[in-house]
Amino acid sequence: MSFAPGRPLDQPVVPRATLMLALLVAVISVGLLGVALLASLEQAVAEADARTVVSARVVERGLTRTLESAELTLVTIAQEIRADMGGGLDLTRRRIREAIRFAPQLRQVVLLKGDRVLVDSNGREGVEIDVAALDLPPPGSGGLNLGLRIGGAVPSRFLPLKGQTATAAERSLVPVAVNVDQGGDLVLVAALNASYLAGFFEDVGPGERGRWGLFRIAGDPLVSSREVLRPGTSLADVAASSGDEAFTRTLAVASSATRLSARYPLGVVIQVSHRDVLDGWGGRNRIMVWVLTGATLMLLAAIVLLVRDTMQRVALQNQVRLLFQAIEQSPMVVLITDANGVIDYANPAVRPLLGYAPEELIGANPRIFNSGATPPETYRDLWQCISSGAAWTGEFVNRRKDGETLAVSSTISAVRDASGRVTHYIGVMNDITAVREAKLEQERLIAKLSRANADLQRFAEVSAHHLQEPARRLVSFAQILRKHVEAGNAGETASTLDFIEMQARRLRELLRDVQLYLAAGQGDADPAVADAASAVKGALERLSPGRAVVETGALPPVRVDPQRLTDIFAILIGNAVEHACPGGEVVVRIWGESDGETARYMVADDGIGIPAEYRERVFRVFERLQVESGVAGTGIGLAIVRRIVENRDGKVWIEDTPGGGTTVVFRVPSGEGPE
Repeated sequence: MSFAPGRPLDQPVVPRATLMLALLVAVISVGLLGVALLASLEQAVAEADARTVVSARVVERGLTRTLESAELTLVTIAQEIRADMGGGLDLTRRRIREAIRFAPQLRQVVLLKGDRVLVDSNGREGVEIDVAALDLPPPGSGGLNLGLRIGGAVPSRFLPLKGQTATAAERSLVPVAVNVDQGGDLVLVAALNASYLAGFFEDVGPGERGRWGLFRIAGDPLVSSREVLRPGTSLADVAASSGDEAFTRTLAVASSATRLSARYPLGVVIQVSHRDVLDGWGGRNRIMVWVLTGATLMLLAAIVLLVRDTMQRVALQNQVRLLFQAIEQSPMVVLITDANGVIDYANPAVRPLLGYAPEELIGANPRIFNSGATPPETYRDLWQCISSGAAWTGEFVNRRKDGETLAVSSTISAVRDASGRVTHYIGVMNDITAVREAKLEQERLIAKLSRANADLQRFAEVSAHHLQEPARRLVSFAQILRKHVEAGNAGETASTLDFIEMQARRLRELLRDVQLYLAAGQGDADPAVADAASAVKGALERLSPGRAVVETGALPPVRVDPQRLTDIFAILIGNAVEHACPGGEVVVRIWGESDGETARYMVADDGIGIPAEYRERVFRVFERLQVESGVAGTGIGLAIVRRIVENRDGKVWIEDTPGGGTTVVFRVPSGEGPE
C-alpha cells in the first residue's frame, strides 16, 4: 500500500471558519431560491387544477345546452306528428328537414316504426335501422330527464342499417331518441355529430398531453380524446353522492376533474398532465432555473473543495495508522534498519519467534541473530542483490535469544529517497521450521509410497508365476493319474495322488499368504492398544509348533491391530521352526522393550541363520533362500511382516543371534503413551 499524494502531515489545514461561513451563506441562498421556485411550481400546478375544474364545468354546460336543443327539436316534431296523425308523412318530412337545417349538432333525424324507417332526413326510407347497435335505454329507464334517451357511441357517419359493417375510417355519432306515441311504436331518432360535441373540449384546450371524454353514467365513452381516458372516479359514485363534481390527482403526474350533467345521465371528465404544466412553468422561469442550477453547481464545487481539503490529511493519517496496525499485528517479524544496518523498528512478532522484546532490538545490529550455520555465500548474495535495487528472498538459520536455532525465510529490500539514496532497509522474517518438517514428512511418505508401489509391482509380476506353477502341476499330474488309473497301476496312482495333494496344499498356502499380504496394508489408522502377550499366545494356538520351545519375556503393549500383530508372531515363529537346525528341539525366544514412544520386539531362534548379504532381500515377495532344500514355505511371510510394520510407520530388520541363529527385530509405536 502506498501513501496518497498530498500535503505533508504537519502542514496546517486551510482555516475552516471562513469556508464554513461562505458555505452556509451559499446553502441558505440556494435553499431560498429553490423554495421560491418550488412554491412557484406548486402554484402553477394549483392554477392548472383550478382551470381543469372550471373547464369541466364550461364543457358540461355547453354539452347540456346542446342536448337540450336536440331534445326540444325532437319533442316539437313529435308533438306535431301526434297532432296530425291522419295528415300523412309529407308534413313530417318537411318539419324534419327544417330541423336539420337549423341544428348543426344533428347529422340525421329519422322516424321509426319498430326497426323500419318511415321518414329519413337523408331520404333513406323503407330501410331497417339496426336499433340494437344504438344501445338506446328503454323508455322510462330513469335518469335525470324523462324525454330524451341517449344511446352509446356508434362508429358510423349515419344511423347504421341492419347488415351494415362499420369501418375504422368512418366517423362516429351519438344516437338520441324520443317516443312519439304512448305505446312506443313510433320513435324519433337523431344522430348527434360527435365532432360537434368534441369541439367543446377542444375549445378549453386541456394541453398537449391532456385527455378528455364524455361518458354515460355506466362509464362507457361517447366522445373522447385519441388516447381514451378512463375516469379516475366512478360516475355512478359521483351521481350517488350529494355533489355533482369530483377532483382527483394521480401521484403528482396528472389531475382529473369530473362534472355530471345537470339534466342528463352523462359526465364530463378532463385530465391535465403535469408535464404540460411543468413545460409551461419552465418556459416562464427559465432564467431562474438556470440561476438555481448554476448556484447549485457552485455550491457542490465548494463542498467538494472543502471536503477534499479536509479529507486529504485524514486519509494520510488513516493510511499511516492502518499500515502501522497491519505491521504491528502481522504474525511475521518485520525489522526496519537505517542505511548502516542499525535497527530502528521491530514489531511484536519478534518476541515469540526470536525471544527478544521489540525495545531490546532498537539500536542493535541484525548480526545478533547470526547462528553461524548460514553459509557465507548467502550473505554475499544478499548484499549483491539489494545493492542492485532488487529485493532479496532467501533462508537463514538464526539464533534465538535462548540460544536455540531455527530456520527462517526472509525478504529484504532497500528503501530509497527521491534522489535514489538508500535510507532504510526493510526485512520480513517467517518461521519455516514446520514447513521443513512437513517437507521431510512428504519426502518420507513419497519414499514409502514408492517402496509400496515397487512391492506391489513385484508382487503382481511374481505372483502370476508362483500361483500358476502349482495349478500347472496339478493339471499335469491329473493327466498322469488318469493314465495310471486306466492302466490299473495302483502303486503309481497313490504316488501321483500324494503329489497332487501336496501341490493343492501349496496352492492353498500361497493363496492364504497372498490374502495376508493384501490385508497387511489395511487396518485402522489409529488402532487401540494391543496386548503383545495375547498375540503370541494366539500365534502358538494357530501354529501348534510341535518340537519348538517358545520362551517369552517382557512384552510391552503396542498400537497395532491385534490380528495383524498375531500374524507377525505366527510368521516369525513359523519361520524359526521351518528353518531350524536338523534334529533336536527348536528354541524361540520372544521379548520386547519400550521407551514410551516406540516398542521394539525381538524374535530370536537358534536355527541356521541368514547371511548378512541376504537380510534385506528376504523381505521381498516370494524370496526364498532354500528353494531346493525341502523346507516348506511360500516366500511371502517376511514380506507380510514388513508390510504390517511399515503400515504403522515402523521398521523391521534382521540381526544375528549370539551363539548362532537369527533374530528378527521390529519397532512400532508403543501403547504406553496417551491415546
